[in-house]
Amino acid sequence: MSLLLNATDLELPGRISRVQFIDLHGDVLTEIPTQLYETRPALYNVSNILTPAQFFYIKVRCYLPHLDNQSINQSVYLSINESNKINST
Repeated sequence: MSLLLNATDLELPGRISRVQFIDLHGDVLTEIPTQLYETRPALYNVSNILTPAQFFYIKVRCYLPHLDNQSINQSVYLSINESNKINST
């Protein structure tokens, strides 16, 4: 599995730093660093992912150093439902 993350609205110098697969209890199952897509500055690629066997959420971690002059990590949670549509929470 591969993920392509669109961060068009993420203001520079902010960036997506990594994705985490987490279980229903919030425990991290695996963590994978992201790579900036070479030809598109707002796209991030995560390749060769081995997904967990159980239900999981995808947590996208962003590094936002420009907010309040300090480094802040923000998170977005995604889940994949039975029809393979991604839901954002």
